[in-house]
Amino acid sequence: MQDSGFLNVPDTRLYYEVAGAGPAMVFVHGFTFDTRMWDDQWSVFAEHFRAVRYDLRGFGRSAPEPVPYSDVDDLLAVLNFLDIERAHLVGLSMGGIVSVHFALGHPGRVRGLIAADCGPGGITGPSDLLSDAEELAVAGRTAEAQEKWLASSVFAPARERPQAWPTSRAPPAGGRASRRDLGTHAGDRR
Repeated sequence: MQDSGFLNVPDTRLYYEVAGAGPAMVFVHGFTFDTRMWDDQWSVFAEHFRAVRYDLRGFGRSAPEPVPYSDVDDLLAVLNFLDIERAHLVGLSMGGIVSVHFALGHPGRVRGLIAADCGPGGITGPSDLLSDAEELAVAGRTAEAQEKWLASSVFAPARERPQAWPTSRAPPAGGRASRRDLGTHAGDRR
């Protein structure tokens, strides 16, 4: 089974994709990425799980955030919309933070949790890097913000391993620019 579409949430809509059958496994992307960051893993997991991936607000095909919101509430809305009672959560970086906070707030909805390359309370790193990337993103210069972020020393080990480096970093055609506030915790934007 493969499906994709948009889910209406308060004040915006979220893009999602579903493939496969079995226990649900939800993939939550990192900052400056979108559903495509999971392309290399997608078909493998869809062979054994009901694989779900979605674009967080302001990323990929999901509309930007015009009002305060919670990424945790949005993840709950995705699960409810797709009639998923319990899921394995896989999150990278910001997606890991969202997944951890979701698991803490909704433990009965989580079968398992894989949170990679994230801290418990938000994205951390050199403050000048975060400030520069944030300014570019807020100005609507998303591609430049992403390049600034990915050029940092934080990602040096990944750049040395081509198989670990993202193959798709540009926003999709028709994609929305991100206006994320990098200084706040990714689970709640209120």
